[in-house]
Amino acid sequence: MNSEDFMDIKWAFTRVMRRSKDFMERIERTSLESRKDTKYGFDKRLVTCFNFAEKGHFKRECTKPPQQGNQNPFNRN
Repeated sequence: MNSEDFMDIKWAFTRVMRRSKDFMERIERTSLESRKDTKYGFDKRLVTCFNFAEKGHFKRECTKPPQQGNQNPFNRN
């Protein structure tokens, strides 16, 4: 290996460290260690179906027949 290879490795490592630091800031955690009370993902009970505006499931999981038109459950007039 020559000195250029070492510089490439150094820059690659620096990029990885910067991206991981940005990720940790974005998820507001200081460690990636798992704890018993750690939640990953989200609470599906809070999800709103775009088919019938019911909570607890996605549109693709809805058991009711699809409605026509562009449905937005957050703009009910």
